[in-house]
Amino acid sequence: MLRLGDYDLVEPTGSGGVGVVWRAFHVPTGRQVAVKVLGEHTARDDLFLRSFRNEVRAAARLDHPHIIRIHDHGRIPVALARQEPRLPEGAPYSVMEWVGGGPLRADEPSSWEEVADLAMALLSALAHAHARGVVHRDLKPGNVLLGHPDGRRPGPRLTDFGGSLRRTQHPSTAPNLGTPAYLPPERLRGAWWEEGPASDLYALGCLLWKVLTGHLPHGGQTAEEIIEARLTGRFQPLAPRVPVPDGVESWLHELCAASVRRRPTCAADAMRGLIRICGGRPPARGRPLTELEWLVVEAESRAPARSRGP
Repeated sequence: MLRLGDYDLVEPTGSGGVGVVWRAFHVPTGRQVAVKVLGEHTARDDLFLRSFRNEVRAAARLDHPHIIRIHDHGRIPVALARQEPRLPEGAPYSVMEWVGGGPLRADEPSSWEEVADLAMALLSALAHAHARGVVHRDLKPGNVLLGHPDGRRPGPRLTDFGGSLRRTQHPSTAPNLGTPAYLPPERLRGAWWEEGPASDLYALGCLLWKVLTGHLPHGGQTAEEIIEARLTGRFQPLAPRVPVPDGVESWLHELCAASVRRRPTCAADAMRGLIRICGGRPPARGRPLTELEWLVVEAESRAPARSRGP
């Protein structure tokens, strides 16, 4: 067993170009956790180091049932690096809550009820983050984890705030990360002063469109045609793989509008649009929000944003 501070590392559960994720246990409490360790090369790369620090800073501001919590962070000590080559000396690591279900699979058909529940959970998470001055900037299926790690916090979790933007931060100083297929038009145009909560709503709309149809909302034969469709707001017809209520296509068009001004003003407005589609009630499988929770969501969504205009 490999010991990292108060954590016993059990086994690696996934690896990639950025690093390795280990399943581990917090020894004092027995709680299962995930430990993400940057790889040897990324641990020396300024972009990935900035992303790591950005994620830790963002996590310190957030505490929401649909956002992955970061419990601890540090660097790999020399003695442990000598024991295990996948743990480079001095590499940054972060300790997060464990979610065993893996990432959202957008290529697998889901019922409308499941998609609506997913949308409500992620909108609630975004409202919480935006109110605390954090814009995610890389919302995509791979950054939504599914599972039921315990009986108290079921459902999807939003993760990876490494490319996030704080309200008091100029976008040029944030890590320039993101997934091209989900980048909003304002980032494609380089209109940094338009980046904000509405940018996350755009990415969420693309994600939900993908889950419902198996493809993204803007089509084309070439990369240039697809980019042009995104910049001009030209959509493919919505062809869901499951029955959906009237109004879903129009709602998704609003989320994915090319202009920031044509999107919902905040996550609470997007939630209200979704509830109207569901017949005036929250999604059937989700727990209805209490009046107090609605007040909190609205207050969080409408927290004043710092203007970054030229």
